[in-house]
Amino acid sequence: MNPNFEKVIEFEKSTKEQKLEYEIPYEFLSHNFIIEISSDDKKIFKSYFSNELEINVIENLGEIKISDKKLKPISKAYVKCFAKLNDGKVIFYKDGFTDLRGKFNYIYNNIISSNEINMFSIFVFDEDLGSAIKLASPPAKAYKKEAEGEGEVQTDYERYRNIRNDMKSNLRMQKK
Repeated sequence: MNPNFEKVIEFEKSTKEQKLEYEIPYEFLSHNFIIEISSDDKKIFKSYFSNELEINVIENLGEIKISDKKLKPISKAYVKCFAKLNDGKVIFYKDGFTDLRGKFNYIYNNIISSNEINMFSIFVFDEDLGSAIKLASPPAKAYKKEAEGEGEVQTDYERYRNIRNDMKSNLRMQKK
Protein backbone atom coordinates (compact mmCIF):
# COMPACT_ATOMS: atom_id res chain seq x y z
CA MET A 1 0.00 0.00 0.00
CA ASN A 2 1.32 3.44 -0.91
CA PRO A 3 0.46 6.65 0.93
CA ASN A 4 -1.59 9.39 -0.74
CA PHE A 5 0.74 11.97 0.77
CA GLU A 6 4.22 11.79 2.26
CA LYS A 7 6.33 14.46 3.91
CA VAL A 8 9.87 13.71 5.08
CA ILE A 9 11.24 15.98 7.78
CA GLU A 10 14.88 15.70 8.74
CA PHE A 11 16.11 16.27 12.29
CA GLU A 12 19.62 16.93 13.43
CA LYS A 13 21.03 14.06 15.45
CA SER A 14 20.92 15.09 19.08
CA THR A 15 20.62 13.62 22.55
CA LYS A 16 18.15 16.33 23.51
CA GLU A 17 14.42 16.01 22.99
CA GLN A 18 13.20 17.90 19.93
CA LYS A 19 9.73 19.26 19.32
CA LEU A 20 8.04 19.46 15.94
CA GLU A 21 4.72 20.99 14.99
CA TYR A 22 3.41 20.19 11.55
CA GLU A 23 0.17 21.46 10.08
CA ILE A 24 -1.79 18.81 8.18
CA PRO A 25 -2.63 20.03 4.64
CA TYR A 26 -6.19 21.36 4.47
CA GLU A 27 -7.35 18.88 1.80
CA PHE A 28 -6.73 15.97 4.20
CA LEU A 29 -8.48 17.37 7.30
CA SER A 30 -11.88 15.91 6.35
CA HIS A 31 -10.46 12.39 5.85
CA ASN A 32 -9.40 9.58 8.16
CA PHE A 33 -5.69 8.83 7.96
CA ILE A 34 -2.72 7.21 9.65
CA ILE A 35 0.36 9.16 10.64
CA GLU A 36 3.68 7.30 10.71
CA ILE A 37 6.63 8.72 12.59
CA SER A 38 9.86 6.77 12.27
CA SER A 39 13.47 7.05 13.28
CA ASP A 40 16.45 4.72 13.13
CA ASP A 41 15.25 2.72 16.13
CA LYS A 42 11.52 3.37 16.48
CA LYS A 43 8.27 3.56 14.48
CA ILE A 44 5.04 5.04 15.78
CA PHE A 45 1.66 4.92 14.05
CA LYS A 46 -1.22 7.18 15.07
CA SER A 47 -4.75 7.16 13.64
CA TYR A 48 -6.62 10.37 12.94
CA PHE A 49 -10.39 10.19 12.60
CA SER A 50 -12.11 13.17 11.03
CA ASN A 51 -15.51 13.54 12.61
CA GLU A 52 -18.13 15.98 13.79
CA LEU A 53 -19.04 13.90 16.85
CA GLU A 54 -19.11 14.81 20.51
CA ILE A 55 -18.58 11.61 22.47
CA ASN A 56 -18.96 11.38 26.23
CA VAL A 57 -18.05 8.17 28.01
CA ILE A 58 -19.70 7.67 31.39
CA GLU A 59 -17.49 4.91 32.76
CA ASN A 60 -19.33 4.28 36.06
CA LEU A 61 -22.54 3.51 34.14
CA GLY A 62 -20.81 1.84 31.20
CA GLU A 63 -22.56 4.21 28.86
CA ILE A 64 -21.55 6.30 25.87
CA LYS A 65 -23.46 9.38 24.73
CA ILE A 66 -23.06 10.64 21.18
CA SER A 67 -24.12 14.03 19.87
CA ASP A 68 -23.17 16.45 17.10
CA LYS A 69 -21.11 19.60 17.72
CA LYS A 70 -24.33 21.48 18.63
CA LEU A 71 -24.99 18.77 21.29
CA LYS A 72 -28.02 17.34 19.46
CA PRO A 73 -28.20 13.60 20.32
CA ILE A 74 -27.34 11.24 17.46
CA SER A 75 -29.68 8.26 17.29
CA LYS A 76 -28.85 5.20 15.18
CA ALA A 77 -25.08 5.71 15.34
CA TYR A 78 -23.34 2.33 15.16
CA VAL A 79 -21.26 1.33 18.20
CA LYS A 80 -18.93 -1.68 18.34
CA CYS A 81 -17.18 -2.58 21.57
CA PHE A 82 -14.17 -4.80 22.22
CA ALA A 83 -12.93 -5.81 25.65
CA LYS A 84 -9.39 -6.52 26.83
CA LEU A 85 -9.69 -9.14 29.55
CA ASN A 86 -7.53 -9.30 32.66
CA ASP A 87 -5.55 -12.17 31.09
CA GLY A 88 -4.64 -9.92 28.10
CA LYS A 89 -6.99 -11.55 25.59
CA VAL A 90 -9.01 -9.14 23.37
CA ILE A 91 -12.54 -10.16 22.42
CA PHE A 92 -15.56 -8.73 20.64
CA TYR A 93 -17.90 -7.69 23.45
CA LYS A 94 -21.00 -6.00 22.10
CA ASP A 95 -22.37 -3.90 19.27
CA GLY A 96 -25.55 -2.03 18.43
CA PHE A 97 -27.01 1.39 17.76
CA THR A 98 -27.57 4.46 19.90
CA ASP A 99 -31.10 5.12 21.13
CA LEU A 100 -33.17 8.30 20.61
CA ARG A 101 -31.14 10.02 23.36
CA GLY A 102 -27.87 9.22 21.56
CA LYS A 103 -26.95 6.72 24.28
CA PHE A 104 -25.58 3.18 24.11
CA ASN A 105 -24.85 0.99 27.11
CA TYR A 106 -21.64 -0.89 26.33
CA ILE A 107 -21.16 -2.58 29.72
CA TYR A 108 -24.30 -4.66 30.09
CA ASN A 109 -23.66 -8.13 28.72
CA ASN A 110 -25.12 -11.34 30.15
CA ILE A 111 -22.14 -13.46 29.10
CA ILE A 112 -19.07 -11.78 30.61
CA SER A 113 -18.81 -10.04 33.97
CA SER A 114 -17.28 -6.56 33.94
CA ASN A 115 -14.98 -7.77 36.76
CA GLU A 116 -13.11 -9.85 34.13
CA ILE A 117 -12.42 -6.79 31.95
CA ASN A 118 -9.35 -4.57 32.05
CA MET A 119 -10.26 -2.06 29.28
CA PHE A 120 -12.84 -1.34 26.58
CA SER A 121 -12.20 -0.08 23.07
CA ILE A 122 -15.32 1.51 21.59
CA PHE A 123 -15.72 2.28 17.88
CA VAL A 124 -18.45 4.80 16.95
CA PHE A 125 -19.66 5.39 13.38
CA ASP A 126 -22.23 7.75 11.91
CA GLU A 127 -22.62 7.87 8.14
CA ASP A 128 -22.86 11.67 8.05
CA LEU A 129 -20.66 12.72 10.98
CA GLY A 130 -17.73 10.29 10.77
CA SER A 131 -16.15 7.84 13.17
CA ALA A 132 -14.02 7.73 16.30
CA ILE A 133 -12.49 5.30 18.77
CA LYS A 134 -12.65 5.79 22.54
CA LEU A 135 -11.04 3.81 25.35
CA ALA A 136 -12.85 3.25 28.63
CA SER A 137 -12.14 1.52 31.89
CA PRO A 138 -14.75 -0.81 33.35
CA PRO A 139 -16.90 0.62 36.14
CA ALA A 140 -14.63 1.39 39.08
CA LYS A 141 -16.98 0.42 41.85
CA ALA A 142 -18.72 -2.84 42.59
CA TYR A 143 -21.15 -3.36 45.44
CA LYS A 144 -22.07 -6.51 47.35
CA LYS A 145 -25.73 -7.18 47.83
CA GLU A 146 -26.24 -7.36 51.57
CA ALA A 147 -29.91 -8.38 51.61
CA GLU A 148 -29.38 -11.91 50.34
CA GLY A 149 -26.12 -12.30 52.23
CA GLU A 150 -24.73 -14.20 49.26
CA GLY A 151 -22.12 -11.61 48.36
CA GLU A 152 -23.34 -11.09 44.78
CA VAL A 153 -21.31 -8.33 43.10
CA GLN A 154 -23.08 -5.52 41.23
CA THR A 155 -21.57 -2.85 39.01
CA ASP A 156 -22.74 0.76 39.25
CA TYR A 157 -24.84 0.18 36.15
CA GLU A 158 -26.54 -2.94 37.56
CA ARG A 159 -27.19 -1.09 40.82
CA TYR A 160 -28.59 1.89 38.88
CA ARG A 161 -30.89 -0.42 36.83
CA ASN A 162 -32.17 -2.17 39.96
CA ILE A 163 -32.92 1.15 41.70
CA ARG A 164 -34.62 2.49 38.55
CA ASN A 165 -36.72 -0.69 38.18
CA ASP A 166 -37.72 -0.53 41.87
CA MET A 167 -38.81 3.10 41.40
CA LYS A 168 -40.87 2.17 38.32
CA SER A 169 -42.55 -0.67 40.24
CA ASN A 170 -43.38 1.67 43.13
CA LEU A 171 -44.89 4.22 40.73
CA ARG A 172 -47.03 1.52 39.07
CA MET A 173 -48.27 0.36 42.47
CA GLN A 174 -49.10 3.93 43.51
CA LYS A 175 -51.16 4.46 40.34
CA LYS A 176 -53.31 1.37 41.08
